This record gives sequence, C-alpha cells and structure tokens, in this order.
Amino acid sequence: MPDTAQNPTFEHECERAVAGLKSALIALFDAGAADPTRPQDVARKLGINKTLTWNISRFLEAADPIDAISFIPAAGSIARVADAFPQTPRLIEAKLRVNDAASGLDAMIARHADDRGTLELILDNAAGSEEDRLAISRRLTFRGNSGICGVQSKTRLSTWFMAPSANDPTKLDLATVRGYVRVRRLRPHVEWAIFKTRNWGEDGPGVEDNREAIDPAAPPGVPLLMDFCRGDVPRVDPEWTPEGKDFVLRSGPVGNAGAFDCFAGELMRNEVGRYAEANDDIGEVGTAIAMPSESVIVDLIYHKSLDMSGARALIFGEIFSHGKKTPTDMDGRVLPMRPRLTPIAGNPPAVATPLVPQYGEMLQTVFDRAGWKGEDFAGLRLEIQYPPMQSQIVIRFPLPKGP
Repeated sequence: MPDTAQNPTFEHECERAVAGLKSALIALFDAGAADPTRPQDVARKLGINKTLTWNISRFLEAADPIDAISFIPAAGSIARVADAFPQTPRLIEAKLRVNDAASGLDAMIARHADDRGTLELILDNAAGSEEDRLAISRRLTFRGNSGICGVQSKTRLSTWFMAPSANDPTKLDLATVRGYVRVRRLRPHVEWAIFKTRNWGEDGPGVEDNREAIDPAAPPGVPLLMDFCRGDVPRVDPEWTPEGKDFVLRSGPVGNAGAFDCFAGELMRNEVGRYAEANDDIGEVGTAIAMPSESVIVDLIYHKSLDMSGARALIFGEIFSHGKKTPTDMDGRVLPMRPRLTPIAGNPPAVATPLVPQYGEMLQTVFDRAGWKGEDFAGLRLEIQYPPMQSQIVIRFPLPKGP
C-alpha cells in the first residue's frame, strides 16, 4: 500500500491546502472587519472586483475541498484582495499568511495538474456527487463529437414497459419506445446508426425473435411510430453487424432545414422470465448512446405488481454486443457517475416533458396496442445532460423468487 505521508494523493494534498487557505482568509477578513458572506459589500468596501469576492465567498462556504477548489482564484488574484485591506500590524501578518497559503495551493495544483485546465478535468472526475461527475467533460465532448460525427440531437428518449404476460404469469411482456428529438446533420452525406438492437445474455433469443411493431403502419422491418415522427425523416434501413442489428439513417439536408424527430416502438410478448433462476437473479433493460445528444431520458414504466424498489442505474463506457452477458456493477467499464432514478408521479405515470413532444400520447399508444391499462402502471425516470457517446445505460433490478 502506498505511503500517503511520503507520496500524498491529490485528495489529501487538496484537503490540506484548502483548509490552510480557508483558515488564512477567515483570519484576514476578521482582522479587516469584512464579512465574506456579503461579497458585494466587501467589493465596495475594498474597491475590488466583485467577481473576486464572490469566488472567495463560494470557496469559504463549500464544505467539500474538491468543490471548494473550483472557486478559488489564482494566487496573484488573491494577493490583490489581500493588498486591498489596510496596512495595520495585525492585517500585515494576516496578509502574509494568506499569500503563503495561496502560493502553496497554486504549487499543489502545478504538482498534480500542471495548469487550471487540467485541474478542471481532475475535479470533474472527483466531484463529490456521483450525479455531477464528468459534467464538464460531457459538455465539452458533446460539441466535439457533434463536429466529428456530423450529426446531433436535442433529446434521446428510451422508454421501457414491463408487465406480467397474460398467458404465462412466469414471463414478462416488454415494450419499448426509442427516439430522438430534433436530429440535425452538421455536414452532408452523413449516414448514422440511430438505433442499436441488442439482446444480452449468453444463448439468449435473437433480436428478431418475438418483436412486433407498435405501429401497424410502420415500414417493413423498421418499427417507426409514424404519427410521432416530425419533419422530413430520411429513409431508415435495418443492417446486421457482428454486434447486433442497427437501424441506419440515410443522408439528408444539413442544419435546421433538415431537422426532424424520429421515434420507433416494439412489443415483445413472453420475452423474459419474471422470477429469479439459479444463475440469474437480476433483470435489466438498457439503451445505447449512439448519437451526440444534449439530453437523454430513460423511463421504466412497470406494472404495479412488480417490485422495483431495488432498481439502480449504471453507465458503462461501452455498447455491449448482442449475445454477450453484461458485466457486474464492479466492472472497470462502469463510468464514475451514478444517475438517480426518480419516481414518475401520476396515475398513469405523467411522463410529459418539454424535452419530448407528445410523449403522453406515445405512452397511451403503447398501452392501447399492448392491451394494458395505464392506471395499473408506475414509473421511474433517469435524466442526464450530455450523455457519454458510445456508452450503455442500464437499469438493473433484483428478480423475486418464484411462487
């Protein structure tokens, strides 16, 4: 085990450096009769930039050192704040202490990150909340991936429905709605796999087995929800790959002129087992992030007779091939972010959101096609801004023991 006293980690050094600077700044503000929780008043009193005093206020208020360090200005800027205080003996000593602590913090940053830009990426991975991790990196890569791929969308939607099968209570019927809002090409002649159909689990059923289009008017082999597609949707073709089945969007106009919404839906009767088996006590559904998107919504709409109290969400940094068993929660491909699953209120679940037009009507279309009553269902929602490209979002839940 490494000796952190001889080779301190970033987290340990950060904690010490932040605590030292906080202590020195508080002593300075006390000696100068200034209240750091009132940054505008301090800025007026000292005649300095209010952004500096605001950042120092946020730095002092942040409880977590990782959160705090993102607010602190460089040592030179902190020196300008210290110099703005009067030159009394007590303040002179406090200023020296602040400048020493700020220089120490800058030296720590240089040791571990070289510069503030790299520091941002380290902090992004070390965010205190798992929900917030990689937020900066995800936002930056959305723009880069959009340019590289030549295509982007406003919202990615993936909705899974789950209910006991009417003719076999040991099985579950599944349905899925998946789609994109405001797809735009950023360069001509881009063709892109917008949907990827995969069945996980060794020796599992083929992806063609038991799938029916929700919309009977859908083109052959492509289960589009025709009433909910908007704009000039280009042709979508199914293609088989070694990893599974893709639905490939063919080329069309660039920019806003060619923007469109595209949704698809399928129903699968008696698709999976309802109860735990000897080597399989976990159920899961998921979605592949195959296009740069500003937001993703993943909803699980489940029959109230099913217990989803133990459901959890994971994001893997890989889209898993058809027929392969998905890894465990502790696998190294799990990304360091754990989005929350939140209950969807309403009876039936009120799924409406400004991110997806006519979502409630899509939900009812599935209920009608499957012969389900909406009031018998509850829902869980996962929502992420700038989901990582080529990742797999998975919702897992424990399967109960059989009757």
